[in-house]
Amino acid sequence: MITELISSAKDVVQFIPQRDPIVMVDCLYDIDVENLTAKSGLTIQEENIFVKNNKLSYGGVIEHIAQSIALKSGYMGSLEGGNGKTSKGYIAAVKNMIYQNNIRIGDKIVTEIKVITRFQQISVVDAKVRKDNDLMASAQIQIFQIKE
Repeated sequence: MITELISSAKDVVQFIPQRDPIVMVDCLYDIDVENLTAKSGLTIQEENIFVKNNKLSYGGVIEHIAQSIALKSGYMGSLEGGNGKTSKGYIAAVKNMIYQNNIRIGDKIVTEIKVITRFQQISVVDAKVRKDNDLMASAQIQIFQIKE
């Protein structure tokens, strides 16, 4: 069983810039500061704006991955003595996206992210999205962070 560091969307929002109705992470399971990895999760709700025909859309998966990256960044910032708020960022590129289009209302997804490289304001991150340990999506995402 995975232990959750943060177990509610209400607590997650202190670490990400997004607000309802676009919050796409509701828990943080694990973070490894040394290896720059994290596991986050989301339970798919019917009212989710990225749900179409009872399934999470392709864009919803990308947004979930991006917010998982923001959550990792914000949480790590709080461990380093910061306020925990991640700076705003933008998806600069999505590469090698594979999506199974089988994430439905009520499903719980767990996303593993690993920072591959970071140069100035650009981070390159590998992501794997799983449902019941089955791979539902994977991608390499580049994030451009705004310095505030």
